[in-house]
Amino acid sequence: MTGQELASALATIGWSGRALAGRLGCDEKLVRLWLADQLPTPAPIGRWLASVAKAIDRLPVPDDWRT
Repeated sequence: MTGQELASALATIGWSGRALAGRLGCDEKLVRLWLADQLPTPAPIGRWLASVAKAIDRLPVPDDWRT
C-alpha cells in the first residue's frame, strides 16, 4: 500500500494518522513515514485497512436513525 493509498483508506474510514497510530499502539511518526512513502506500510496493515475501507463503503448509513 502506497502512502497515497494509505491516505485514501484513512479518509474513507474517517481516521487521521494519529488515530491509526493510536489504534495500532505505535508512534505517530511511523504512520507519517508510511504516508510519505519513506517506509513501506506493512502488508498486514495495508490489507486490514483496505478491508475496513471496503466494508465502510459497502455499508450504507442508516436512514432511520432520526426516528
